[in-house]
Amino acid sequence: MAQVGQSNRKLMAVMEEAGIKNHGLANRMQEASLRDGGKPVKTSHTIVAKWRDGTTGQPVARQCAVMLKVLSELVGRDLKPADIGYPDIKLDQKPTLAIVESFEDPLSISERLQ
Repeated sequence: MAQVGQSNRKLMAVMEEAGIKNHGLANRMQEASLRDGGKPVKTSHTIVAKWRDGTTGQPVARQCAVMLKVLSELVGRDLKPADIGYPDIKLDQKPTLAIVESFEDPLSISERLQ
């Protein structure tokens, strides 16, 4: 696990493989968070640099999820938190389509009541 005071070599290696710098990752994370319908993340090249060099704690779950999405797209494979040095981060799960589809259509309910 990347700890405060230690460089996050895994994150650095994946960013190098992806061919992306701190500014680029921060910008892509902001854009991706706006597109995916979740809470927008506010990050900067400075925060990315601090994650890389270990001068700050790890990203919150939402930041990590967005970072993984961006980096996974760039490297062409599915990355997990451990792949970027954060094995302890538990990602938030959105409801699946199956759960959403289990709710009845309000119109069909009202038709049955008549």
